[in-house]
Amino acid sequence: MQKSRYISSRIGLHIALLAFAVQWVLLDLALRGLSPYRKDPRLLLTAIASVLSSFVVGNIFWRPVVRAALAGGVASLTVIDVVVYRHYHVPLDEQVIETALFAWSDVKPVAIAMLPGAALTIAVAGALEYGLLTFAARGAVLHRTRARAVVFAAGVLALLAGGELRDGTLEVRLAHAATLAWEPARAPEASGGAEVHVVPLASRRARLPNVLFVLTESVRADDYCSGYDPACKIAPRVASLLPKRVPLRGMRSVASYTAVSVSALLTGRSQLGPRGEILAAPTWFDFARATRAGERSVAPSVIYWSAQSERVFERKDLRSALDSFVTMETLLGHAVGDEDKMIDRGVDRLLAEHVVRNFSALKAPYFVTLHFGGTHAPYFVDPQKTPFVPWERTVAWSHMSPLHNAYRNSIYEQDESIAKCISRFLEAQGDSPWIIVFTSDHGEEFGEHHAIHHGQNLYDEQTHVPGFIAYGNGALEPEEEAQLRAREDDMVTHLDLLPTILDGYGVLDAMGMEPHRARFAGRSLLRAMPAEREPLPVTNCTEMFPCPLSTWGMLGTERLLVAQPWDSGFHCMHVQTGLEVAAGDGVCRKMVEASRAYFPELPNRTPNR
Repeated sequence: MQKSRYISSRIGLHIALLAFAVQWVLLDLALRGLSPYRKDPRLLLTAIASVLSSFVVGNIFWRPVVRAALAGGVASLTVIDVVVYRHYHVPLDEQVIETALFAWSDVKPVAIAMLPGAALTIAVAGALEYGLLTFAARGAVLHRTRARAVVFAAGVLALLAGGELRDGTLEVRLAHAATLAWEPARAPEASGGAEVHVVPLASRRARLPNVLFVLTESVRADDYCSGYDPACKIAPRVASLLPKRVPLRGMRSVASYTAVSVSALLTGRSQLGPRGEILAAPTWFDFARATRAGERSVAPSVIYWSAQSERVFERKDLRSALDSFVTMETLLGHAVGDEDKMIDRGVDRLLAEHVVRNFSALKAPYFVTLHFGGTHAPYFVDPQKTPFVPWERTVAWSHMSPLHNAYRNSIYEQDESIAKCISRFLEAQGDSPWIIVFTSDHGEEFGEHHAIHHGQNLYDEQTHVPGFIAYGNGALEPEEEAQLRAREDDMVTHLDLLPTILDGYGVLDAMGMEPHRARFAGRSLLRAMPAEREPLPVTNCTEMFPCPLSTWGMLGTERLLVAQPWDSGFHCMHVQTGLEVAAGDGVCRKMVEASRAYFPELPNRTPNR
């Protein structure tokens, strides 16, 4: 009987050792399945290396403090990997880490919201890991240092002969990421500090319109009323101010990250290409400053007032290049470390107060960009004004509906600030021609494609955004008005807005625009457009901005191509319905062919054939 108990005990200890040794491989299989191993069989050797190295660790009698540290580390990495995979559908690796550090303002509110549950899970998992390490060491079979060294060496050889380290098990991927962290930082191709030069642009218009561009944050088309609707519940104040506005119901962003989207908006260019070239591209600020009208060659004042951090721009010369440059830091009166913490300070309200207080000092004509931010997670909500209930800001799959209502309430709150700014702008116009443009940098998702917030994909929830243009006092000619209204339900993009603004200024055909027009990826909405437009590349991954998971595709008049790392090819979606189209669709095939000029590889790193 005693011998039987001894044997059972030894078997239990060996099982604990085995469980500790194979856990990274089991986690990898649970998250990624067999697909990576089928694609690259060498990863089997990488998996063997993981098992052998863990087997050696489990054969050592660690001191309790070291054992606790190891258990906590293993548990933390495991839980973080699962959380990242659940949120982004990719495992934790150097690409995810690099992006998280770069876009910490997007990541931090999600991480903070998940912290209590994650901490509890880590504590439980850590206790289990501690037990495994304790029992694994008692069941150790490698009692001599030489034997451990031999097994460890075998693991190193298997690792060297295996597949790409970045595709290995979790601890292998993180070790690979750690080695990359020690590499010297690559010098940027361009600092963005040099002033971009645009020659003077003579306007064909006798008077330049005053332009107000309102850019909001994370607002998707489904949760806004682009067209006038007296029953509009989510943005009633702006709706009442601009009943004759022209809705752009088919407006799409070309990315679902603010940095990429804003750069595309400002430059009118696709964000594919060398970092230095994109940084050197003129923006609507540069074009506006170069615009001249009338005998006195009047140029507009160029204003950027924002509730967002100045870090949204890569170019560092904007403060000195503009007539007025106000950011979140200016409004708060101090440097901002974590801008998401500042959202609950009511930064949109502060921006509206600044506009109301300072607008009369602006010298007309002017080009004013107002950049709002309170609709970014964690969403600024006035508890006294919440038409959408129940609501809460807890980020969890079980709280999607209340979280979505918190988001809607933040749009409702922001509407009051935007309305104050538009009202002040309209009051100042008198008989001056004027144009107002409104859109959002990208959309927001609440579980529709297994994601929360934005940045994970390019489906409609994250790229279909509201948009409208309003105008008055003869800012547009009758034919321009007719062409603009013909675009109400067309698929248009952010890349069309800069050419439209320049057309509104009457400088799109100016001689000085010749070297720039050809580089614009969009077209003026004030002119006739072909029924079918050339498909545009859309991506969250550029040299300017790292992305947590590779995702890109093509946007056409009727179809959207999207691919992500786990896809063997592009998914083809109908633009209007959002439904997937059959693989044999002729329009989809043509778009796949067009994609090869922009994307030689698919996000899964296989050739785009």
